[in-house]
Amino acid sequence: MIMVATMIGAPGTVPVLGPALAFSQTAQAATRHYPRFGQRSRKVMVLQSRLVKAKVLRPRYRTGYFGPRTRAAVKRFQRLHGLAATGKIDSRTWRVLMRRTRPVWKAPAAIPSSGRRILMIAGHRGTNKGAPESTLAAFRRAARSADILEFDVQWSEDGVAVVIHDTTLDRTTDCSGPVAERTLRQLRRCDAGRGERIPTFAEVLRLAKSLGRPVNPEAKGHPTAAQIRDYVRKVRHAGMLSRTTVASTYSATLRQFAAVEPRLRRALISYHRGYRLRTIRNAKATVYISLLQRLTKDKVVRLHRAQVEVWPYNGVSKSDFDRAREVDADCVMVDDPALFRSWMS
Repeated sequence: MIMVATMIGAPGTVPVLGPALAFSQTAQAATRHYPRFGQRSRKVMVLQSRLVKAKVLRPRYRTGYFGPRTRAAVKRFQRLHGLAATGKIDSRTWRVLMRRTRPVWKAPAAIPSSGRRILMIAGHRGTNKGAPESTLAAFRRAARSADILEFDVQWSEDGVAVVIHDTTLDRTTDCSGPVAERTLRQLRRCDAGRGERIPTFAEVLRLAKSLGRPVNPEAKGHPTAAQIRDYVRKVRHAGMLSRTTVASTYSATLRQFAAVEPRLRRALISYHRGYRLRTIRNAKATVYISLLQRLTKDKVVRLHRAQVEVWPYNGVSKSDFDRAREVDADCVMVDDPALFRSWMS
């Protein structure tokens, strides 16, 4: 029973609500933004689309109106996932529904019916537009437009894999000195821009999995055998083994990765000079990353015949986008995924 206490005093005194009523109003306010029975809105349409994807509601009942059929579908979903079958949308039901039915990235077919490969977009260091590069904010922003998240992995002084491009802290943070000479605690104190911190490799993998994006982490320099095992262990633990393409500029490093985990995709990077197909094969690589300007249509055709994907970098202009499509590349690495996505559409 809800009790309402009233102050006794002068006329015009405002009633004071009892704890039960105050709690009730707070609970109503907290759930107000979730779809409710009898409501007709765009958010109900979103709810119904997710219920259809969860296979508890037929597509023909996706009307935008929260009626008895939608409520019954919500109850079925709640029972299937161990939730209280109330037929109402609360925060937990909504969270589980969104997580269970989020879109899953699927690699496009190598050659669609049109004869031209579908050009994918890789967010180079996430993005440097609207967020500091190689930060969690950059990867969240890049995932809105990019098919793949590209970044660089190095190790701190105490052996923790972190995500940062440069071997020193000077350019991208308010600290200075080599990354390898700082512990994780010291690296965490550095501001990577707008209050963002240097993320760990494990954090970026977890984020990429939650965003439904595969990753292309470059193992910088010459990682030791222990560091390679640590890298592979983190990829396995994150459940990203089938969605990770490890990259390196050194053939020997990629062969070490292949020995530790043969199922891990490998990419050989060519920064200054082009590699021959024999070198790519010796590195046990299935992806070739090269300067866009060094690629020709003939070379790309030869690599494709050898079952090697071609990922040029670094796209910054419309002419780069046109050239990547002209040579029939598989994926182009760009600093501004949203801009390249707009050209594709």
